[in-house]
Amino acid sequence: MATSRQDDANSETLLVPQLADHDGQEGAVVAACERYFRAVAARDIDGVLAVMTARHGKQLRQMRQWLDFCAFFQLWCEAQGRLRRVIMSQAECGFGAALLDVEHDVVRLSLRCVEGHWLIDSEQSERRR
Repeated sequence: MATSRQDDANSETLLVPQLADHDGQEGAVVAACERYFRAVAARDIDGVLAVMTARHGKQLRQMRQWLDFCAFFQLWCEAQGRLRRVIMSQAECGFGAALLDVEHDVVRLSLRCVEGHWLIDSEQSERRR
């Protein structure tokens, strides 16, 4: 995939060409990312866990047993940030990826299609400079 950079006086933007979404899978990946961040914004633990694979959500599920989990979860949600936009998404053969603009971070999500549902399998964030 070819990319190019467009500069103006104040910023540099990476331009990523849009890929054709022939079977609607990239749209489903984007929808899963949006559901995840809506659940985070609503502080909805069940909604957050519903969009995570069992492996990725395992630790958060175990933490629900803590007496002070509610306070922890509030801080966890604040740290996740708010989704501004999906920069890029891709899906193929049951695996997907998305690059997100989340407040001060760029977040990369890896997703898997499990029983017909796209679920977040891992996430990485990098602070914008």
